[in-house]
Amino acid sequence: MSTLPRVLADLPVSPVVTELLAGPVFIFTSGPLAWNGSISFYMGTAVFVVWEFCIIRLLYVAIKNQSPAEQIQD
Repeated sequence: MSTLPRVLADLPVSPVVTELLAGPVFIFTSGPLAWNGSISFYMGTAVFVVWEFCIIRLLYVAIKNQSPAEQIQD
C-alpha cells in the first residue's frame, strides 16, 4: 500500500477558508468584501480551484498506485 503526500491532510482546510472568505457577503453591499468583491469572490474561487486540482491529482496518483489485485473486475 502506497502512502499519499502529507498535503492531503491539509486539504480539508481549504473549503473552510473559502467559507470564511464568503461570510461577509451578507453584511457588505459594495467593496472587496461584497459578493462580487476581490476578496470574497476571487480569492475564494482561487482557493477552490487549487483545492479541486489537488484533489483530482491525488486521486489520480492513488488510482495509478493501486495494485491490480485491489481493482474491481467487471
